[in-house]
Amino acid sequence: MADAICPCGNPIPQSAPSGGPRRKYCTTCRPPRRSQSKHKICTEDGCNSPVLARGFCPTHYSTWHRSQKKYTITCAVCGKTAQVQRRKTKHCSYQCGMEAVNAERWKAEREANGGAKIGPKPRLTEAERRRRLAEQKLKRASRGTKGRTIWVQRTCKMCPTVFLTPSSGPGRCCSKFCTERNKEDIRHARVARRRSRQKDAFVENVSRMKILKRDNYRCHICGRKTDPRKKAPHPRSPTIDHIIPLARGGKHESANVATACFICNAIKRDQGGGEQLALIG
Repeated sequence: MADAICPCGNPIPQSAPSGGPRRKYCTTCRPPRRSQSKHKICTEDGCNSPVLARGFCPTHYSTWHRSQKKYTITCAVCGKTAQVQRRKTKHCSYQCGMEAVNAERWKAEREANGGAKIGPKPRLTEAERRRRLAEQKLKRASRGTKGRTIWVQRTCKMCPTVFLTPSSGPGRCCSKFCTERNKEDIRHARVARRRSRQKDAFVENVSRMKILKRDNYRCHICGRKTDPRKKAPHPRSPTIDHIIPLARGGKHESANVATACFICNAIKRDQGGGEQLALIG
């Protein structure tokens, strides 16, 4: 049997074995094959996924199925009736569940202490929390570590707190608060160093925190203590003041700087010499 010719002029491949339909088009002109079954679309708005059951796609069907599972229970803590999704649930809310957990914990502690009543534990201060954390790290370090990390004991750069830190890490400050204060001190020192070099008055680097600790946070102009918790432009925030201003020929060195509150430093401005002595007196 000769091969048939497609309307485009190309020969049509040999037909299927006997009993099958004859092909009318070549491989290039053959129309795409379509599925005989028509899939239903999910009934939810905006969803074009095929239906799994009850007119929903798998995602919406699981959501609907979970919403149908409701069990009526009586809360073991407050005694209220509630609808829950799990049969073994004993509490109507998260708060009631946590109250039950705390009650069991206090009961176990009471039995361990010979029946003595125990209330909630007092809240620890920041210093006590850091001390306990340091003791735990020291205890773990004393048992040894599996890696090469070696824990060393250091003193905080900003406060007298002793803490543990890996020997390979920076470990300059004991907490995030002290780290922020250290960054602020470095920024102030950089600005002061640039200003002094512009006026050709730079002698040595001056640490803001060292000067504040040296003067015990006491203003050398008004004689009152500044508040280390405040920041400029608060009137009582601590600042560094040049006793002889740079504009009057003073030098940027430790001997020529002192602690001053923000308001006194702002009033003084670049006045020095006799005016400064009058303010000190």
